[in-house]
Amino acid sequence: MKNLRISCVIQSLGPGGSERQMVNLVKGLTQKGNQCQLILFSKKIHYRPELENLPIVVKSIQISSETGYLNFHLKLIKEATKRISLFRPNIIQSFLPLPNLVSALCGKLTKIPVIISERNVDTPMTNLGRWLRIFFYRFSNLMTCNSEAVKEWSNRFYRFPLEKIQVVPNGIDLKKFSGMRNLSPSGTSPRTSSGTSSGTYLILTVASFKPQKGHKYLLAALPGIIRNFPQVRCIFLGEGGGQKAELEKLVKSLNLSEFVSFKEKVGNLENFYQEATVFCLPSLAEGMPNAVMEAMAHGLPVVATKVGGNQELVVNNHTGFLVPPIDPTSLTLAINRLLENPILRRTFGENAKEHTVRFTEILPELFLDSERIFE
Repeated sequence: MKNLRISCVIQSLGPGGSERQMVNLVKGLTQKGNQCQLILFSKKIHYRPELENLPIVVKSIQISSETGYLNFHLKLIKEATKRISLFRPNIIQSFLPLPNLVSALCGKLTKIPVIISERNVDTPMTNLGRWLRIFFYRFSNLMTCNSEAVKEWSNRFYRFPLEKIQVVPNGIDLKKFSGMRNLSPSGTSPRTSSGTSSGTYLILTVASFKPQKGHKYLLAALPGIIRNFPQVRCIFLGEGGGQKAELEKLVKSLNLSEFVSFKEKVGNLENFYQEATVFCLPSLAEGMPNAVMEAMAHGLPVVATKVGGNQELVVNNHTGFLVPPIDPTSLTLAINRLLENPILRRTFGENAKEHTVRFTEILPELFLDSERIFE
């Protein structure tokens, strides 16, 4: 199926997992001969290099939220409808709650089929926001979700019918993660491009600095890890979320400055995956985290919380450990167990790399699945 005109709507193309998957979707659709219009509610385009050579039309709508809740949404709907009508698409595809709400109404006004997509669970939202979506989401033709957890949550929270929800998992390109990890036989890092000293155990977390990512619980777990492994270092990679300054204060109050560093806008993320010993994601809620898939593709054992899509990625006691959320003690025990057992780390890492094949194999098929939805 080719030669469709598709309007893709998302709030921004900042450095997030959903934004990355939207870029992947647009790339895949254009490579198959479709024409895409990308509508953003912001000028932020973190993935600009990946879009530069694509034959797409990018339109940015910027409206100040200071105009008031109702006026803000009405203006967004008006401007989005105008741009979509001029492009005359066959399909409107949106990602995330605000673009989904706007797109559902645009589709109703223009009589163009709409596919909305939810990517997370436990999305922060007012009661009014929830009820608006319960009412207006029904104008859409279909909803896609990136995990079974998001599907179940969307059905329960938005009361969206299960028969109109299709799961299309995230995919990753294994070619980007084909490098060998730079570890000594003991599992410590012999290189220093990540900023750590030679011979350290590196715990890596990749996530935006949002409260729901649970960084503070890993920080609370670190003293119990450092007592057993004083050569441990922990790196938090991320951008946005507004909590970095608060986390830095917590590091100081826990006397962890020697052991913890925060990094933003790194040039080569793969270096950090390659030199890490353990990957940890202590989130309170997740849809289907790209960072966990990337870590597993690098052969890293993973310690993650037993929430949302984490449970669909990490196989407990096979590719890593799943622990309860908001539980620093469980994080300490799981990470200590991996650090004290290099054979277990290596086994889990090999299992993890093998396990990601089922996600990398669907990467080309992801767009075919999407095309079936468009039909």
